[in-house]
Amino acid sequence: MDGFHRAARGQRARGCVRSVSFRLRLGSWFAFLLPHVDVRYRRADRRLLDYRGPSNLSDARGGNPWVDIRFPAHQVHAELPAKTLAQAAAAALGGSCRL
Repeated sequence: MDGFHRAARGQRARGCVRSVSFRLRLGSWFAFLLPHVDVRYRRADRRLLDYRGPSNLSDARGGNPWVDIRFPAHQVHAELPAKTLAQAAAAALGGSCRL
């Protein structure tokens, strides 16, 4: 990840590090133009637990709102059958999404 500054910290539970957080930001002179991104992963399986940063979806004004997305471990779903995934991928997106 050349061109990025990284800062890491771990969250401990009973003496072992259970998750690792990273703050990612550009490391070049124009880094002030773009915001940082914070992510947190569970160490055991590298599962993404949190994302904080700009959204890739535009709001009504055309900007990218700041989001805080959490992926709770207790909401992990079993893998879906290939047929279900193929149907979802083939489905047309309807209308627009407004934030």
